[in-house]
Amino acid sequence: MKQFNSLLNADDLPPAWQQAVQELSAPQATAHDSARLLYALIDDDYRPASTLYQGELDPSLAKQKMAERLQENKADLQSMLNQLQQELVGDAPNMPVDGEDESKRFQVKEIEDDEMPDGYRVELQYDDDSIEAPEDLQELLDSIQQDLGTIPDDYLAHDQGNSATGEGEQQVQLRNDDNEVVWYDEWDHSRQQYHKQWCQLREYEIDSHTTEFVDQTLAKHRGLLKHLHRTFEALREEDRRIRKQPYGEDVDLDAVIGSYADIINGEEIDQNLFIKQRKVDRNIAVMFMVDMSGSTSGWINEMEREALVLLCESLEKLGDRYAIYGFSGITREQCDLYKIKDFEENYTDTVKGRIANIKPKDYTRMGVAIRHLSKLLAKVEAKTKVLFTLSDGRPDDRDGYRGVYGIEDTRRALVEAKYLGIHPFCITIDEEAMDYLQHMYGPVNFAIVDQIDKLPFKVSDIYRRLTV
Repeated sequence: MKQFNSLLNADDLPPAWQQAVQELSAPQATAHDSARLLYALIDDDYRPASTLYQGELDPSLAKQKMAERLQENKADLQSMLNQLQQELVGDAPNMPVDGEDESKRFQVKEIEDDEMPDGYRVELQYDDDSIEAPEDLQELLDSIQQDLGTIPDDYLAHDQGNSATGEGEQQVQLRNDDNEVVWYDEWDHSRQQYHKQWCQLREYEIDSHTTEFVDQTLAKHRGLLKHLHRTFEALREEDRRIRKQPYGEDVDLDAVIGSYADIINGEEIDQNLFIKQRKVDRNIAVMFMVDMSGSTSGWINEMEREALVLLCESLEKLGDRYAIYGFSGITREQCDLYKIKDFEENYTDTVKGRIANIKPKDYTRMGVAIRHLSKLLAKVEAKTKVLFTLSDGRPDDRDGYRGVYGIEDTRRALVEAKYLGIHPFCITIDEEAMDYLQHMYGPVNFAIVDQIDKLPFKVSDIYRRLTV
């Protein structure tokens, strides 16, 4: 701060303030000294000028943001309570709660807890009976308690008539279209059981745009693309060259050097000194699952599209079968999947136009998208099946699908994919993803990439490891 002040030619502190600095620098100074000096200097005419390392507090904006957060917490709480009530009464997710159960209400009871800031926590009750709240719900209750000191009654008065969405005043405007609905279960880690027929997934097709973006990407990364072509062509060549053979079209230099070392050591030499060429048909199917949530807007969306263009151009050299789908949605009733390219389509201008037209949508409910795409990939006959997720962050949705709940459901969906013989792998640009991706995908099944140029190289390395 002193160095900044010297650059800014800032005035030195007045004597009274310098005396305060000296007092507070003493080892025995306490918070009480800070409070005393504050009251002593608050009416002083001197006011330090704002500097480049200082922020400015806007009380009205802070109040607005706090109100927005409280409203969001209220909507999340009402949504979770709706889901919890459906489980308690045993109704299907799309069935209304009967009149008898509508009279039952949630309430909270204060329990002493020295670990909480206020010395107590809230216990959830339903119709005067204590119930064990899921971990994410309990965390939300504790957060609201810390903000307001209590849980207001209107926070607990969830909307019975909208129990499917639980959004109350902020209910979601669901699409009304004729697209087929596919129902999927969702895993609740706190109860160690599935919500049966919980998520509604609909599949759409992205409209094809012009190929101008693709042309610009190829021109921008012309040098990188040439290198990628050589890398992928070499990868294809490796499958056609069998080393250490008794005869063949070329000499295996590594085998010759090894045999020479055996001669020097007086050991029996290996007669397999040649490389044999053979035609190998790569039997690989790859599904790319692209995050189209609202958080990908801006440069992240552009990065994803550029990466897809470079990957498609490179995979065409390998001849592997691949498909591309985007995913987003809002609440469990509107889980959307967007077809960009299926396995039967060629990499045409239509597909290029769809890639160019990928746009950010809503939220990141990953579990249902993984389950649906795994089902599609499982139907493809291939020796090696890979599910690549390209995302900018962790699972999230506005109806409580966040935190531990979303991470555990995604992890469960990935386990289900492995049972189908699918290799999941995630590529993310979230630099803070290490804490949750390792838990979801495993220690070696994800990569964190912060530059577009690194992404295709990562993919080629993954291909090499998974297809040996």
